[in-house]
Amino acid sequence: MSAKRDYYEVLGCTRGVSDKDLKKAYRKLARKYHPDSNPGNKEAEQKFKEISEAYDVLSDPEKRRLYDQFGMAAFDESSGGAGYGHYSQDPFGQGPFSGSSPFGSGAFSGSSGARSWSDGSGNYHTWQFSSDNPGMKDIFKDLFGDNIHFESGSGGFREPERLDLEKNLHIPFTTAVFGGEVRVSTPDGSVMLTIPPGCQCGRRMRLAGKGKRSAADPKIRGDLYVIIQITVPKDLSAAEVRKLREYEHLRKQKGTGSHSAA
Repeated sequence: MSAKRDYYEVLGCTRGVSDKDLKKAYRKLARKYHPDSNPGNKEAEQKFKEISEAYDVLSDPEKRRLYDQFGMAAFDESSGGAGYGHYSQDPFGQGPFSGSSPFGSGAFSGSSGARSWSDGSGNYHTWQFSSDNPGMKDIFKDLFGDNIHFESGSGGFREPERLDLEKNLHIPFTTAVFGGEVRVSTPDGSVMLTIPPGCQCGRRMRLAGKGKRSAADPKIRGDLYVIIQITVPKDLSAAEVRKLREYEHLRKQKGTGSHSAA
């Protein structure tokens, strides 16, 4: 296994960096490499773990003092150093990532309070990312906002309620052209939706407050998003075909009848 990079180097800082500049450097990198911004990107996932581990050590005055004095040996129990051993508080048991890992499957394992991650070569390591660190609390608020998504100290990440609904709405070709009203079913019954003239296939139309009710607060409602799908008739009569041919001819005369891929 290759040696870990210097924590200051990981964050792009020098050893005399101030707490303010340290936090600024971490925020910039955390936004760039956070798994939510890089789904499926293993390299970004690894970088996020690396910069988070570095910041958790350097943002804690005692850990930073030990790191500055002993380096990585301060946290390696096999080296006989004066440090913490392998990170004493495991983030996946006590911190914000308790429960299933947000970084996908396979890399993390262990029972509650003693989770670990594998570097792929048979070595397992705990990774400090504690929500009890005051600096980390501020970082989490900056990254994720002050809402239902992150609970510091007790529950970690909580899956937000998904209150918005989405459904396809099939309308006749003529309604898409001329506009009109169509009936849409919602959790509370049917409502009439006004279709504007010239409505295009795939357009998303929002019905505010017609989604699901929140389990936590029934007064809170999501929205219903309707995706327009245009129905193409298959059983045209001879007269209808003739009229459509006339329409096609008029469009060609107008110079708008042919389409080509961009």
